[in-house]
Amino acid sequence: MNLASLVNEPWVMPEPDNFIWPLIEGDFRAVGLPPPVPKMISNSVAIRTRLVETGGFLTMLPSSMLHFARQRVRMKVLPVLQPARPQAAQVLTLRNRTPNPTAKLFIDELRAFARPLASGGVSGAKVQLV
Repeated sequence: MNLASLVNEPWVMPEPDNFIWPLIEGDFRAVGLPPPVPKMISNSVAIRTRLVETGGFLTMLPSSMLHFARQRVRMKVLPVLQPARPQAAQVLTLRNRTPNPTAKLFIDELRAFARPLASGGVSGAKVQLV
């Protein structure tokens, strides 16, 4: 299943000024589609979830919400292929404080792993080594 097959279905979506909207819009734009025109708009995840449970709507929710709420909600997760989206990650340490040996080893291994990505070894990867 892909987003193109679902774009014209009845969607319940957050308002366009919601912080999650750019992610939803980005998923559709990444496959060359405009975002769907929602039949219903609500920033309330509870309302969107209840409308989806009626069987009449689709929505996008974070996978963490689906994982932790699986026992409470009656929804089916559709296996939709989505393009991979690069995610930013950072390791922060406290100034003037030496990380313990385990943390230092983790940071060193992470830098060694990320170095080829930062030098252009992977197409589209953006890594900043600090």
